[in-house]
Parts: sequence; structure tokens; C-alpha cells
Amino acid sequence: MKKTLLIFIVILVLAGAALAIYYFRGDKTYPEEQGENQETFIVKDDFSVLLPEGWTEATGFQGVSAMAINAGEEITDPEAEKINFRTYYSVTYDTLQGRTMESYAEYLKENLRHLLVNVDFVSERMSELNGRDAYVIETKLFQQGVDFKVLMFLIKGEEDDIWLVFFNTVESNWDRYQDLFQKIAASFETKQE
Repeated sequence: MKKTLLIFIVILVLAGAALAIYYFRGDKTYPEEQGENQETFIVKDDFSVLLPEGWTEATGFQGVSAMAINAGEEITDPEAEKINFRTYYSVTYDTLQGRTMESYAEYLKENLRHLLVNVDFVSERMSELNGRDAYVIETKLFQQGVDFKVLMFLIKGEEDDIWLVFFNTVESNWDRYQDLFQKIAASFETKQE
């Protein structure tokens, strides 16, 4: 895994406030509308993914292929409100570098354990999304006085490609978002060349 990817992961997990800053400063791109009464998708050169109603695509950090934030979300957790956190998801590309999905997931988890003190891997499993192998990791994290839940989908692409779709919310909103996160991940599709 590239060192920049690890830095990206740490930034995403720790910097929910920074995401809100990106959103509120106005650096936004606009998703492709799919027509009246149809869902909206973020459409990039290599992939597309669902953009839920009320969510906005935001400018991500370097190395992030796409990011969306629920900017209108009402946060009831006082500590999360202090850092202006809003639920978000992001999409990143990497390569397996010859690893299996399981060994890539282990490598990712090991690096997160070294970088984050309060990380707990709640569950993990192999899955399938749109006919592609996926590895799903559910994580709890305590940072900046806030209990977060992070859901990671590692989705196998073509050949050695792997797509990482990360979801982050406060733990108190987990039940509210759990099904939506699954729906967004299931909507992820790569484009064939």
C-alpha cells in the first residue's frame, strides 16, 4: 500500500471537521443528474457511485477520487458539533500489489493499529458487490472526544486494482446510516475501458 494512502486514511478518520471546511468554503463539483424521479450519481472517468438526496459532493484531499458529505445533517453529539463533523463517505483507488483481498485488509488494519490508538475492529467479512469481490470492515474509533463508526469496503477492480469506499459517522447515528452505507457501496460501479 502506498504511504500516501495511509496518510489519506488517517486524515479521513481524524479530520471530519476539515471535510466540513472544504464543503463550506464552496469548493464543490456537481454530480450528474439521472433524470426526474431518479437517483443522482457521482460520475467520474473510472467509476460511478450513488449520491444520496441531500448529500453534496465535496472537494477531497489529494489522492481521494470522490467525496460526499451530508452537509445538512443535524448532529446531536456536542463533541461532534464542536468540530463541525458531518457524516461523509469517500472513494480511493489503490493496487493490491500482488496481495489477496484478505492480506490487503490485514495490511490496512495493521497500519491503522499503528497510527491510531483508539481503533477497534468490530467485524469483517468477505462479500460481493455488483459481481465483484469485496472485503467489509466495521470499525469503532474514539478521536477528538467523539465516538465514530467507520465502515470500509475494499472492492476488487480489474486485475490488481482495488477501490476503497470509506464511510464515517458518529456512533450515535450508526443505526440511521447503516443501511444507506450498504446501498451506496452496492451502487459503486467501475467503468470498463
